[in-house]
Amino acid sequence: MAGRSRKSPSEQTSNRVLPGSSRHTPSAWTVLAAFVIVFILFLWLHFVLALQIASTGRQIQIGVEELNKLNRDNAAIRRDIAEAESPRALATRATELGYRLQVPVYLPLSRPISQAGDETEEDAPGMASEASEPSLWDALAEGLDTWAQAKNTP
Repeated sequence: MAGRSRKSPSEQTSNRVLPGSSRHTPSAWTVLAAFVIVFILFLWLHFVLALQIASTGRQIQIGVEELNKLNRDNAAIRRDIAEAESPRALATRATELGYRLQVPVYLPLSRPISQAGDETEEDAPGMASEASEPSLWDALAEGLDTWAQAKNTP
């Protein structure tokens, strides 16, 4: 044991912790106070987030209700438009405005309408010459006169 050296009394007192002073370990009250503060902060954060979630949920609910109301209104408007455009409603409205059914107009023609220059006497041997037949314009004018007379008669 001669190889071991003894520490001097001044070295022994420097490593010893004095009573009432703690260098590295916090006291139980400090740990408890820190835990309570962190717990209170955690609860406060939880409360704030719960309020935010509830507020957002309510805004979503209001938006969904408004969307449903707009969809119902849109469907009602489409139904009203479809009813107003029905043939029965249009006919009723037309008679209220003084419109009446018109008789179809048929123009009597002595020969079929064809494009000018399509037929020659050689192509249509049974047809008379242009000079003996009334012209296409004459036939149209005659048909328009007939139509105008039919329209003016009640």
